[in-house]
Amino acid sequence: MALKDRAPYAVVEDRVGPAEVMFHRGALRVGQFRCSRRNPWFTDSGPTSGWLITFPRLPVLVAHAGEGSIVADPSIVKFFNRGQEFRREALCDAGDRCEWFSFDVATVAAAVRPYDPAAADRPGRPFALTHAPVDSASFLLQRRISERVMRGDRPDILDIEEALYTLLAQTVAHAYANRGLGRAARREAPAPWRLQKAVVDHIERTLATRYREPLSLDDLAKSVGYSPFHLAHVFRAHTGTTIHAKRMKLRMHVALEEVRDPQRDLTDIALDLGFSSHSHFTESFRRTFGQAPRAFRSA
Repeated sequence: MALKDRAPYAVVEDRVGPAEVMFHRGALRVGQFRCSRRNPWFTDSGPTSGWLITFPRLPVLVAHAGEGSIVADPSIVKFFNRGQEFRREALCDAGDRCEWFSFDVATVAAAVRPYDPAAADRPGRPFALTHAPVDSASFLLQRRISERVMRGDRPDILDIEEALYTLLAQTVAHAYANRGLGRAARREAPAPWRLQKAVVDHIERTLATRYREPLSLDDLAKSVGYSPFHLAHVFRAHTGTTIHAKRMKLRMHVALEEVRDPQRDLTDIALDLGFSSHSHFTESFRRTFGQAPRAFRSA
């Protein structure tokens, strides 16, 4: 996502390939990335031009240089240091869509150091994590920030700046709260851990592309040759969450986009996302985001 420099403040249509800057104030930037799998920029859009946190909207495989692939879907946040090289592999025909938020290195280092003191020994590379689960409050906040800067009227600069710093602090804190997942198992039994990781990766790919379907634990276990009990245990040991919670987060984060469309009937959205009823969907949405779908749409 190499991007051109702009004026001190801008809500712009600046494009380099499929990356677009929507807000620019000093080192703070808000942008979006929209790229079909047939676009020549899709596989490799170049090294990152800043220190970014990104929120996927569509599932895609992402591999940082020298590391294995991870399933980047709407349940996670990704972290990039400046100059990071990475490649994508499509999981759906639509390609890759995400929102991204860029900060200066000093701000990122200040956010990371309370959880990772060794960041002080990595000048220019404060992010040691490549990705982490994203909490729903941060997911909602990044969508609200994006919507504010996309409006036709000029956004309140102070409001946007404070919201961006809150977003960075929240996502980093939540990421490091989950940083130890699976490490003990890897140290104790490297080979079994790698085999289990391959199983977990398969399940995450399945959930990322089939979260609307009424898949059962038995269905998923059969697909990897595990018992339901063993799969549930392994998935939680590696991810820190249950398969059901992972699928629910995917459904809810996708629902946030679909509810915004005033032409969509809420019952249709509920059933399309795999919920048994409008009331079940409404209660899940309220529990996740603190308000009912209809209230969110009105706001």
